[in-house]
Formats: sequence, structure tokens, C-alpha cells
Amino acid sequence: MKKMFLLSLFITSLYYAQIPDVNNVLVVTHNINETRKAYCKTTNSSLNKLINSYKIYNCKKVFSKSKRSSLQNIYLIECNDLKLMNDLNDKFKHIYPAVENANGIPLTTPNDYSNTRIFTGADQAELRYIRAPEAWNLSTGSSNIKIGITDTNFSPNHEELVNSMSLEVNVSANNLNSSNQHGSMVAALVVAETNNGIGISSIGYNSFAYIGVGTNTSVLDQLS
Repeated sequence: MKKMFLLSLFITSLYYAQIPDVNNVLVVTHNINETRKAYCKTTNSSLNKLINSYKIYNCKKVFSKSKRSSLQNIYLIECNDLKLMNDLNDKFKHIYPAVENANGIPLTTPNDYSNTRIFTGADQAELRYIRAPEAWNLSTGSSNIKIGITDTNFSPNHEELVNSMSLEVNVSANNLNSSNQHGSMVAALVVAETNNGIGISSIGYNSFAYIGVGTNTSVLDQLS
């Protein structure tokens, strides 16, 4: 008689959620052998009922050492079913204002993301490679963030750059409106006007770039 072996596969789903109030953080208790012994509890009874209809294995703060308050309330939730993401987003948006979508749709999606690139004609695969759409859920930059770029060949009146960069050092006609737009391409990757329905999305699109034009200039002095 042949022996039959049954193999059980436990599939764990991981996703991120913003939980501003610590009283609504999912708390999972374990025994001495690290086996889960209690379901999660929050201060909201309706939320508890939903949460406890799933198996929650862990809930931990992601950026515990960050000094930014916006990152301090980002948690990684480990559960048995992706559907919990949608349930939290649909039914408890007031408690969890930002939860990853179970279908893999980023919460923040600029309307010009993955459009045809204005410089090279290719899509924006580079942003997918560095997982920028996931980072946008946490931050899209700030006008208080000053980014220094030293390069040549800029188009200062380009519709994607006119509001997000300033030419500061050694500006000369030889480096402006050139057919070679290397400087504009570099600046656009960082601060191109985003979510404007045209062109491309940039990495930290709410930041501002200070441009040092010319190969022997230093824009860092202008930022100090």
C-alpha cells in the first residue's frame, strides 16, 4: 500500500498601511513558542470584528528610526488574505487613510505616469525598477527639498521644468535651448512637472531643482 503525504501550503500576504492613531494598530500576541495565541485588538469594535475574520500574523512599524512623522505611522501587515487590504480601504478609510490595493494599484498614480517619454520615446520603466510608485504613497517630495544639479544644455522654458527648476550658476546662451537636451533630461527625471496630463512623471515631483550650468561649476555653494 502506497503511503500518501499531504503538504499544506501557508500563503502569507504582506502589505503596507498608514495608521495615524496608535490605538488602532493591530496587536498580535504570541506564546513562549512564538505561536500566535490571540487575535488582534483595536479600540474599534467593528474594526476588530473585521480584522478577526482574517488571520493576522504580524503588524510592525516599518520606519521606526525615521524622524519624519509621516513615516512613523507606516506599518507592514502580514495576513492570510489580500482581501483584507480592500476591506480596510473600503470600510475603514477614516482609520486607515492609506492602504495598499489588493490588485496592486498604487494609491498615488500621477496621470502622466508611463506616458511616452518626451525625450527618449520609451516608457518609464526606470521608475518601476526603483519602485517609485510605492514610494509615492509615502512621499512625493517637498518644495523645501533643494536638489542641486550640475550639467549643460537646458531648456529653462520647457513646460515640464519651468515651475520646478532655477538656473543659478554660469548661465550662458551656449548651454540653453540646445538641440542636445542632456541637462533637461537629467532635471526632468528628478523634478519634472507631474500629474499635469502631459510628458512624464518624476521621482520627487514636489521638490525643486537648482541648476549649475557648465561642467566646471558647483551648484552646492548656492544651496548652502
